[in-house]
Amino acid sequence: MKYSVCVIIPCYKDSKTLDRAIKSVYSQSRKVDEIIVVNDCSPETEEIKKIISLYPELVYHRNDKNIGLAATRNVGIKKSKSDIITFLDADDEIHFKKIELQLLFFQSNSAISCYSTRKSSGFNHNFNKSFRIVKHNNIKRLLLRNTILGAGIMISRKLLLNVEGYDENLRSCEDWDLWLRLISNGVNIVSLKLPLYLYYDNPNSLSNNYYNISFYETKLLEKHIINLKHSSVFIQFLWITTILKQINRFGKKLNDKFLSQKNKQENSKLKKLILNNVYNKVDFIIFRYVLKLIIKINLFNIFNCKNN
Repeated sequence: MKYSVCVIIPCYKDSKTLDRAIKSVYSQSRKVDEIIVVNDCSPETEEIKKIISLYPELVYHRNDKNIGLAATRNVGIKKSKSDIITFLDADDEIHFKKIELQLLFFQSNSAISCYSTRKSSGFNHNFNKSFRIVKHNNIKRLLLRNTILGAGIMISRKLLLNVEGYDENLRSCEDWDLWLRLISNGVNIVSLKLPLYLYYDNPNSLSNNYYNISFYETKLLEKHIINLKHSSVFIQFLWITTILKQINRFGKKLNDKFLSQKNKQENSKLKKLILNNVYNKVDFIIFRYVLKLIIKINLFNIFNCKNN
């Protein structure tokens, strides 16, 4: 069966990289049928429109207000007329065989992701013919750590609409939430163990906002734990490992000698969030005490590093 494929490119402050992203879609060995660029009410709208004008066959939409990545992706899904949906962030690229290789494993009740690499590593254009397929069907494991590349997804448009797309209440971790809901609905999820997605380091990326990540990570777990059929011991373990990850993010930002005033404010909010999670999510007093001690040691070590 010949499927029609759409690539949706959400765009915000990406006017300098958007053309590069679009070109990586046009270079696909299996041509796509539709490319949709959704501008999330960017302050760079005029620059974005100039780039879009070079590609008259593109579908272009500008949101009336800034609604976030999840909602912007949903706009693209609703506007698409294709059978299959894929995504590309406007500051990244995809390998020229990504669409072709993912289609080899596509099924109507499946979601296909892939592996990624960073710009510093570059693409390997000479793939070994025998590569591994990684299956993801364990909610318990996925709750502990999201190991599936959200930006690399290929999925039926109908299937996405059936699960109501991305959760627009999540301004981060929206990919993680989607994977969990897809597995809960019996969807088969696999990843091609090939670096078909190329990440570029972007200081303005949402992935660098540790407070947002931790805040919405907390919201995601609160959302999914309600229906979790596991023991209270596992739930406590889940919260403890999550808080440890948040403490680690907190320490990374504190160790940044060039921390801006905005980032200092975000780190202050992150510390409050962590302490709130320690007091309200951890039931075992001994673990609560240990986590508080880790926070104090973390701060002490970073303070000493800055004064040496």
